[in-house]
Amino acid sequence: MASRRTDATSRKTEASTPARTIVLADNDTLILEAIGELLRNKDYEVHPARDGLEALRAIRSVKPDVVILDIIMPKLDGSRICAMIRHDPTLRHTPIIALSSLSPEQLRRFPALSADAYVAKGALGVMANNVLMAIKHVDERGRGDLSG
Repeated sequence: MASRRTDATSRKTEASTPARTIVLADNDTLILEAIGELLRNKDYEVHPARDGLEALRAIRSVKPDVVILDIIMPKLDGSRICAMIRHDPTLRHTPIIALSSLSPEQLRRFPALSADAYVAKGALGVMANNVLMAIKHVDERGRGDLSG
């Protein structure tokens, strides 16, 4: 009987653990829906944003565990959002995963971009797997060196 209580307590503790939150910002509806569904199926609470301003509002209100951020978006680009996050004392430790179709050479045009991981856009299955690996990477390594 004691083991039943322990099992029930374990399940209750697991069930009461809050979902990890992710702000997913991309102006591509297909990516928002597909990657959002993938993350929800992995028990993440996903807050989608379709442009930079919407993303910034969501990040400031939700204070997510991870931000997945497209670089080229309307209203405010991902590089500027990165800079704002890194300068905000309450958000600066938030891991950022840049999700972009830009080449490494093109990414150099965004000096304020300070993501902790980068995922190239491409075939949906490959991209989805890479997003999950990037989340695992930032979970294991954390935010990294904040001085630079």
